Amino acid sequence: MKLFVKILVIWFGTWITSAVASDFYMNLAGAQSIIDTGGGEAKPFFGSLKLGYEFAENFALELQYGKSWDDDELNDQKYEIDSLGAAFIRISSGSSYNDVRLYLLVGYSQTEIKIDDAPPVDDDKYDGFAWGVGAEEFLQSVKNLAFVAEYIRYYDRQEIGIDAITLGFRYKF
Repeated sequence: MKLFVKILVIWFGTWITSAVASDFYMNLAGAQSIIDTGGGEAKPFFGSLKLGYEFAENFALELQYGKSWDDDELNDQKYEIDSLGAAFIRISSGSSYNDVRLYLLVGYSQTEIKIDDAPPVDDDKYDGFAWGVGAEEFLQSVKNLAFVAEYIRYYDRQEIGIDAITLGFRYKF
């Protein structure tokens, strides 16, 4: 009887783990940001990590964190993304075209911009509605790995615009 219970527990644990784990994914991407100040554009690069959970076939919740890899100069000042945090609902197309699936991102973001190596102040924090579009293509050669390309508008108010074009990989657990 004890052996039967152990086998049942192991089988149930394996079933639960495989059922839940297949809905989680992670993105690693590099991004070219565009910070439009009204007086010009700075374009620092940043790295991005997204964790996601697909709670239905075409709907997912994503959390993102990003930080600059380098800075860019505009009007004799250096701009960089000190930190970027965002939460998105991802709405995917039901079908794919040539194994490429499109999706829409809708959510909220907060971006802190560092100017001239000075610590960010309240005027350098931009938060609000964010949206984006993306495409993913799962690779045939590596199971659960997809190539991802996105355009995201993180902020657009008060003559400031923060956008990014990202390229990276998504791994579905």
